[in-house]
Amino acid sequence: MNFKNLKIGAKLTSITTILIFILVAVIAVVTYININQQVIDVACRNNESGVTSLELLLDGYKTQAEGLATMTSQNSSILQVLETGNREQIMKEMRSFISHFEVDFATITDSEGNVICRVHQPEKFGDNVLGSNLDIAGAIKNRNVCSGVAVGAVVPISIRAAAPVLDSFGKVSYVISVGKRFDDSDFLDDLKSKYGLDFTLFRHDERVATTIIDDSGERVIGTKLTPEVSAIVLGERKSYSGEADILGEPYVTFYKPIIGIDGEAVGVLFTGSNKDVALAAGFAMMLRMGIISLVM
Repeated sequence: MNFKNLKIGAKLTSITTILIFILVAVIAVVTYININQQVIDVACRNNESGVTSLELLLDGYKTQAEGLATMTSQNSSILQVLETGNREQIMKEMRSFISHFEVDFATITDSEGNVICRVHQPEKFGDNVLGSNLDIAGAIKNRNVCSGVAVGAVVPISIRAAAPVLDSFGKVSYVISVGKRFDDSDFLDDLKSKYGLDFTLFRHDERVATTIIDDSGERVIGTKLTPEVSAIVLGERKSYSGEADILGEPYVTFYKPIIGIDGEAVGVLFTGSNKDVALAAGFAMMLRMGIISLVM
């Protein structure tokens, strides 16, 4: 049918219908853009809150480790047995003392960083750890408690605290170091259940603990940060927030550097929200609000 041959009323109806269609389309696009941006903004705030919660958890254990290292270094029974030089007795006393605490490893060295005993590895002693155990090196250098996040080849990521044992002249006689490893993903699962976010810990740029599961049901361990994110978070020691593809799914992500004992960025904290899931929830909420408005 030729539009020119239509009556004026029909023309107005057609034009009105087209305009309404265009208006609805524009409103739909604007609504989608607004909801999309709102979802991203909310996800970013939630991600930052999630990282803060993870930081508080790690800081809490750091404080506990400092207290335990200090108590151990001042325990009279341990100090007495240290003077005997009997490694078996030292191990026995240390095991008895730390068994009541959440500790994965404990090491005692002399004033030069030579290992007297490792409670978690009794067969390994005599080596020098000043170059690898920065908490012990710091305790010897500053004659005070030294603690923080440490990364390594055997234990990917952990929190350690070392306290010096001082003689009557204020010189370091021994150093006692305790710590807990954090490459076990179970504690991240607890955080995911609480906050509804995915969590990951990176040793440098490598994922060592995560709540992200692949299609085969395995945790996504060993994957790397993108060079762009690594340059910002590890290279510049800055936080980064943005969208990323993870296992084919769109995520809103947040990364924050982990600063080690020496002040360098030694790893990364990550939280992420599945964008599709968040958008679906956002549209569902808008639909409910629309229905409520119509009913009222």
